Amino acid sequence: MEYLDVVDKIPGFGCIQAQGVSPIVDSINNNTDSKKEEKTIAGGIDIKSPLNGPRAIKCINKTKGLVAAITETEILDAQRDLARLEGIGAEPTGAVPIAGIRKLAEEGKIDCDECIVCMITGHVLKDPSAILNRYDTSENIEANLTSVLNALKVK
Repeated sequence: MEYLDVVDKIPGFGCIQAQGVSPIVDSINNNTDSKKEEKTIAGGIDIKSPLNGPRAIKCINKTKGLVAAITETEILDAQRDLARLEGIGAEPTGAVPIAGIRKLAEEGKIDCDECIVCMITGHVLKDPSAILNRYDTSENIEANLTSVLNALKVK
């Protein structure tokens, strides 16, 4: 992109991982006490030894990018806020970047006026279990329009 004059400089690449499964973040932060046996609700990043981990580390270091390890609660809060505030239903893995950006901003590592590209990779229906476990208020209704409208409280 720099070569094509699309950007003035190469942007910093970052990595956000769940605290329990954060080999790239741990490596960059020189954390030897990595929690390798934990799991995360963000199944798409529940990878203890990423195939391209060394490449990612090299790219993050070369571009002076940022990394963060986030908690399960931070993932779920980001997932909830994406739905409530933006109308985006993301699976837990898709909410991870938002949780990471929020954490990095709270830590003062990124400014509120920075331009950040964030990929939300998966729809909530790809992995609805986290939402259902946290907010399930569903009820069984008859398969007809009247029942649906009553359940939605539409007159």
